[in-house]
Amino acid sequence: MVRTASVGHARPGSRSSIPRIVPVDTRSLTRIEAETRLRKVLGGLNRVLDYPHAPTQFAAPAEVWFGSIYRARNSALVEEILAPGEGRWDVHLWALDEPSPTLGGFTRGVGAGGRFELLQRLLDDSPPSPSSWVVISDDDYRFRRGTLVDLLALAQAANLDLAQPAHRRFVNANHQFNLVRPRVIARRTHFVEIGPLVVMSPAGRTVVTPFPPAQMGWGVEAQWGVASREGRIVAGIVDAVTIEHLGHVAGEYDRSAASAELDRFVEEAGLTSLRDVQVNVDWWRRHRRPPNWTAESRLAGRRSK
Repeated sequence: MVRTASVGHARPGSRSSIPRIVPVDTRSLTRIEAETRLRKVLGGLNRVLDYPHAPTQFAAPAEVWFGSIYRARNSALVEEILAPGEGRWDVHLWALDEPSPTLGGFTRGVGAGGRFELLQRLLDDSPPSPSSWVVISDDDYRFRRGTLVDLLALAQAANLDLAQPAHRRFVNANHQFNLVRPRVIARRTHFVEIGPLVVMSPAGRTVVTPFPPAQMGWGVEAQWGVASREGRIVAGIVDAVTIEHLGHVAGEYDRSAASAELDRFVEEAGLTSLRDVQVNVDWWRRHRRPPNWTAESRLAGRRSK
């Protein structure tokens, strides 16, 4: 008999708040129905293990430059991502197909092109101020815990130069390394993926930009990882803020060309694979003060490697 699990509710007054796991007979369910139930169960367990909201006591950067390459069909998602900024950010967009009526005032160009090529064009045409944090964003994800404001605030509090949110567990993610760790606010790593969302401090931007010649940019993480390992930047993942990637990895472009870029960048960085830099160096755990991931800890991280 095929069985999966479902989350039951704890009895009122019970000492434990952890839901009971009860078996569910799936013989009468279709495969899709069974998978849907399983995802709901796993999602419920993840919420039990973790905390419901990102910390909000830290200040976000005053100046933010936001750049994104978007498709008209995903314009609503881009608006949702931008909403917490309340119009304070310096926004520059590029439409791959046609400009959205609601985003037209921020759209600087229209037409096909490689992601990194177009992002660099936006940076060149509308340079950020020296004190601005830079956000590079895709158009096919949604925040599940926290917002872009929270991500920027926590990255700044942790002294991260290059950062991104964690991926929500049990959903589409390119690297398991980026899946959220329960009860962790942030972790210092040598690996930050090129998307779907990356934030850079003013100091970090001077190291990782301009972007190398690339179309989709697969493998640029190898260069970033080496920079982190050598102590030139502090890179990390903010686990207190999570996203769900809604698109399919390599779903709309030439995967073979992107893979060739990956191999080239990994080889040029002197690595055997991206796993060489998928290392957790330090942790900012819940209920702890922000870490001192500054110049001294960069050098310590370099010596420990």
